[in-house]
Amino acid sequence: MEISGVDIGKKIEVKKDCFETKTIEVVINSNQQLKLNLKLKPSCGAISVTSNPAGADILMNEKLMGVTPAELAELKDGTYTISLKKDGYEEWKDIATVKAGKTVLIKADRLKPAVMAKPPSQQPLTEINPPVAAQKTSDFS
Repeated sequence: MEISGVDIGKKIEVKKDCFETKTIEVVINSNQQLKLNLKLKPSCGAISVTSNPAGADILMNEKLMGVTPAELAELKDGTYTISLKKDGYEEWKDIATVKAGKTVLIKADRLKPAVMAKPPSQQPLTEINPPVAAQKTSDFS
């Protein structure tokens, strides 16, 4: 980037999302050009999330963030709870500690199939009113 018309002794502030702001004081003579090569330190990290099978919902601190595989970027330093949910599978959870300039890898290699409820037992129905035994009568006279 080229900037012109900077007064001698003025400070320049360089900002970029997820990087530390850098402030420098310009010390040049009039009609002089100065080239600066500034390296900004990252102030955010990321979490890369994969699962087997893919396509699980990713929740970060209970907020839906997307589906696997995905990279959750521009995260401030801190600890995050990652949950994966997919129909037919048990919920999977882990904790990720994010540090500036680093990417945390979260791999749910094998989501466990959900345990399905067993069908009710096949017991015979109980009769509410059992049949009355037939009585034999004879008509012998």
